[in-house]
Amino acid sequence: KEFCHFRCVPGNECGLLGTVMEATIPDHHHKRCRRCEVEGCKTCVPGRPGEVVELCRECMPGYFLKHEGKECGSVGDYVFGT
Repeated sequence: KEFCHFRCVPGNECGLLGTVMEATIPDHHHKRCRRCEVEGCKTCVPGRPGEVVELCRECMPGYFLKHEGKECGSVGDYVFGT
């Protein structure tokens, strides 16, 4: 069985040195490296290590990019909202 592990790194090294490549954003409140927080996002736009980039490159199925990647809109909102 595999055990989880983590590595403590300075915020400017998030996404480097064996950390999760997609987790480039330093979250100083929770003391961890994280991905973008765009709801419904499948693939975030990668930033430089330690850079805060809250943009989505590709949304999950049933969602579409809005506002130049700042949001993922639900297809259902247009089907049921109109």
